[in-house]
Amino acid sequence: MDSDKIRPLIKSNFNLFFIIGIFFLIMTLFFIFAPTKTIKEDIEVSYSEQESYNVTEPHDVTEMYTQYEKGKESHWGLSGGTVIEDCGECKCHQWISVSKYLFEGATTFCDYCICESKGFRTVTKYLEISKIRNVTKTRIEQRPTEVNWIFGFNTPYTLHLPFKL
Repeated sequence: MDSDKIRPLIKSNFNLFFIIGIFFLIMTLFFIFAPTKTIKEDIEVSYSEQESYNVTEPHDVTEMYTQYEKGKESHWGLSGGTVIEDCGECKCHQWISVSKYLFEGATTFCDYCICESKGFRTVTKYLEISKIRNVTKTRIEQRPTEVNWIFGFNTPYTLHLPFKL
């Protein structure tokens, strides 16, 4: 054989083996890094929710009041004493019937007087109020994630092999 004919044959075989080798290398890398599998990952997700609660709040109220004070008191008995016949502006608590023989000229007298006074005062009262607030809560959810089938790194694409290894 002529050396001029062998040289192009070797060169063409070398190019052919080089191209086939590169092709197998690319295919091997593709089958190692490209296929993915789907796994479920626990992810903490926040969400907003309205929550109602009760609060006791103070508030001031102006109210009318009536105050009673014990006024004049009668002292009477067998030993004698003073008897109230008129309470003036105050009211009589109880009228007592007394025999004519103890006190001449009178038949009923007041036991004791009660004086009534009215006015306004400010009082603090408490109301139970229901309020609503927005609350941010978290929960754990499972989400599917695509990872490389050998090394487990996350991938942005899905490529499942049609066969199981």
